[in-house]
Amino acid sequence: SFVIIPALGFSMATSTLVGQAVGARRLDRAQALTLAAVRIGFYTMLGAAVVLFLLARPLADLFLPDAPLVAAEASTFVRILCLSFGFIGAQQVLTGAFRGAGDTVAAMLLALFSLWVLRFPLAFLLSYRTPLGEAGVWWAFPISEAIAALAAWSWFRTGRWRRRAPLDPEETMEQKIVLEAIVEEGLES
Repeated sequence: SFVIIPALGFSMATSTLVGQAVGARRLDRAQALTLAAVRIGFYTMLGAAVVLFLLARPLADLFLPDAPLVAAEASTFVRILCLSFGFIGAQQVLTGAFRGAGDTVAAMLLALFSLWVLRFPLAFLLSYRTPLGEAGVWWAFPISEAIAALAAWSWFRTGRWRRRAPLDPEETMEQKIVLEAIVEEGLES
């Protein structure tokens, strides 16, 4: 749970920076900022994953000194979970960028997709329909995060998230005036 905190921080920072770039009508800058943030989020979280992967057993032993079998299972769980950290970083940054650009629906759908459409069904299938048993629940985490990160990346690459960017109020007023003039002149029904 503590590892997700930096990813959420990257998400909020990206949302703010993208929102500023969009507000300045610099969609090119919003895209460049997002790409840089994805790299930073992915590699920072990957670094945390490597450290936690290496320290999984000592940390489990620290918290569970009188239960070596439970500590062994806990360290296995942590090591499997570490495989998802880079993807969590990338996905959180991308959803932050979508929110900053005003595409909050995409951010919400990605969160729902990751948890309800992917993770829960995968956990069930991998734990009950494969020889993985309870470890199937654990493997659902990195698999669902990888797929969700790829889905977020695919949405980002389409560029459609930029179309949700809020328009300048003056521009909106100009558009309304032009549309009213067109309708009044009978050029559009």
